Amino acid sequence: LEESGKEVMRNEISRRFARRIVHRWEVDRLKLHWISGSDL
Repeated sequence: LEESGKEVMRNEISRRFARRIVHRWEVDRLKLHWISGSDL
């Protein structure tokens, strides 16, 4: 039970981490799009 709990925590952390990375990428893409005014 303890092991599965650790696994769930690890999955949750990695999911949040991935979401943050994607969000940063989206923001950078929007900035680039806004600055250049061209489709990316």
